[in-house]
Amino acid sequence: MKANIYLIVAASFALGFLAAAFIYKFGGRIGLMDMPVVRSSHSTPTPSGGGVGIPLAFALLAFFFLADYGLAMIGAAMGLLGFMVDLTDFSPKGRLLLEFIIASAALAILRGLPISGADGALFLSLSVFIVATANIYNFMDGINGIAALSGIMAFGTITVFSAIISNDTQAASISLVIAAACASLLPFNFPKARVFMGDTASLFLGFIFAYMVIRLSSDLYRFVCLVTPLSMFYADTAVTIFHRWRNKETLLVAHRRHLYQYLCNELRLSQWVVALGYAFIQGAIGLISLYLYAKKCYSYVIILFAAFWVTFIIFYKIVKSRKAQA
Repeated sequence: MKANIYLIVAASFALGFLAAAFIYKFGGRIGLMDMPVVRSSHSTPTPSGGGVGIPLAFALLAFFFLADYGLAMIGAAMGLLGFMVDLTDFSPKGRLLLEFIIASAALAILRGLPISGADGALFLSLSVFIVATANIYNFMDGINGIAALSGIMAFGTITVFSAIISNDTQAASISLVIAAACASLLPFNFPKARVFMGDTASLFLGFIFAYMVIRLSSDLYRFVCLVTPLSMFYADTAVTIFHRWRNKETLLVAHRRHLYQYLCNELRLSQWVVALGYAFIQGAIGLISLYLYAKKCYSYVIILFAAFWVTFIIFYKIVKSRKAQA
């Protein structure tokens, strides 16, 4: 199995690299071009959808090596939806509806259909979690390398958790393949972008991350431990939405008010510095949380989680005040 997984990981990296190279070369000809707008952090047209190899690698692993055909179809469906969003002017309402359908199908395969009111409420809550995480990852994919680097950290942490704590070799294989496919995008996207990951991969990564969290969670402590590798993504999105709501802004209108956007656009930090910073923080918190959980220090996992959120909110306010004085 070890020899097989090394081969699969190498093949996933190669597939992701070749797919990104193809989009870099031909993306403009097939309509996969991201044109800069007011909210963009880039100033020149750039091919998008370069992360198409990530859902492809996942689907091939699930279908041919794990023989999990339902999971393969779910992953392919989410990747295809993201690709259509990249390629066309897809209706936001239609996209959200399809996301909930795919999330519900994934949960039905994983946990079965609800048979009681309590089961139904939990099923709905988990569907919202999956869809929200998919869109949060998509929101945070706004500067060079941030989504790919954070994907490596997040799925790398889940690989360790699956292999060491859960003894779930299938989950470990899936996570490792996704981390390798994320790494394959870096030569094209970091520190300067020649191609963007696109909704094709960012929606998929958030979707599969949430799926893996649910799959591996047997209690609240595990759930909290497993969401920490995307802590910066969750916190940035939640605090930004709260501030926009408090300022009576229209939440459905696109913006560039996220913390990472403030750091790059207002404080003029290099995108690669911010992307590395987010990935490092998420990786560090994820691994510390995993260590605490492995040592059965469950209450400390919750304390770490709470302390991070307090620290993030304070830092967010400091950044906003510096922007206001500029």
